[in-house]
Amino acid sequence: MSIYTKTGDDGDTALFGGGRVSKSDGRVEAYGDVDELNSFVGLAITSVADDDIRSGLLLIQGDLFALGANLATPEGDGSRPRPQTPALPVARVEEMERWIDQATDELAELQARPAEIAVQRTALIEQIETAEAARDTAGDALAESETALEKLARDLRATEALLADQREDRVRREGAVEQIDQEIQAITERISERIDCEPAQILDAIGIKPGEELPDREKIEFRLERLIRERDNMGPVNLRAETEAVELTEKITILVTERDDLTSAIARLRQGISSLNREGRERLMAAFTDVNRHFQDLYTRLFAGGSAHLTLTEAEDPFEAGLEIMASPPGKKLQTMSLMSGGEQALAALALLFAVFLTNPAPICVLDEVDAPLDDHNVDRF
Repeated sequence: MSIYTKTGDDGDTALFGGGRVSKSDGRVEAYGDVDELNSFVGLAITSVADDDIRSGLLLIQGDLFALGANLATPEGDGSRPRPQTPALPVARVEEMERWIDQATDELAELQARPAEIAVQRTALIEQIETAEAARDTAGDALAESETALEKLARDLRATEALLADQREDRVRREGAVEQIDQEIQAITERISERIDCEPAQILDAIGIKPGEELPDREKIEFRLERLIRERDNMGPVNLRAETEAVELTEKITILVTERDDLTSAIARLRQGISSLNREGRERLMAAFTDVNRHFQDLYTRLFAGGSAHLTLTEAEDPFEAGLEIMASPPGKKLQTMSLMSGGEQALAALALLFAVFLTNPAPICVLDEVDAPLDDHNVDRF
């Protein structure tokens, strides 16, 4: 269906059934007003929630469609019959008049409703103001009550803390009283043990009558300390002192005899040690002389010349002295063994080893790769 004609506008419009009339004709304005009213009714239908009112508006909308169709249909003439359109029942007009009357009554009630709502609003505002005033009063009373409650709570905590301190103080005092009672009991027991009388009988024991002035405390304490020192210096009485003296005399005699025996034994032992040391030094020096002689011969033979000898170093006592090898290979000056080459050191060590064997021969001598550090010339000579 096209929404344009491309024929221009000559100021008239077509009616249902084929006739044309001017756009300013009353019929066109009438069904235009009906269409506008129909759109307003449709808008009201979408906004109304009451089912009875929506049903009535739907009937009215249907009647408006029928009325618009009748207005858009021209009357028939002899050449063309009038098209058939929906009829408008007369009873519907009466029913609509009843609806209008009913709506008018409801409108009057609704128009009076704003005044009633205003009165109710005023009453509600007054109630709200009264309630807010009561709320403020109650809030002030609540704040005062909370303040008083907080003060009471603080007073209660302070009272409980004071009560706890008093309880602790009471416990401490009871403990102190108990400790004092124990000390009194201990003092009473010491009095009974040392002077064999009760505390109430002390004054009678020392000859002081009740009510009589007591002696000066410092003098009494000084005298007591002096007597205690004298007693301690004397010591306890020993009934077995004579018997113990005899026993100690016998023990002393035995110990003196044993001491003399030990002194004699020590002297003999020292004499034996001195003799052994003297003989040991003589034998050590004799062995050293033999080893040194053999070493000198062997060294000259192994090196085909040169000279060497053994020397005791660092101490005069042979038992504490060290041993140093002094050697002079052919063509070299006399020096210690540590300054010689590896091959020279090996030959010198072999000379010393065989010098020891010549001094104290052994049945077997095993040598393992002793020629390893030697060169060919020294190997042949070895």
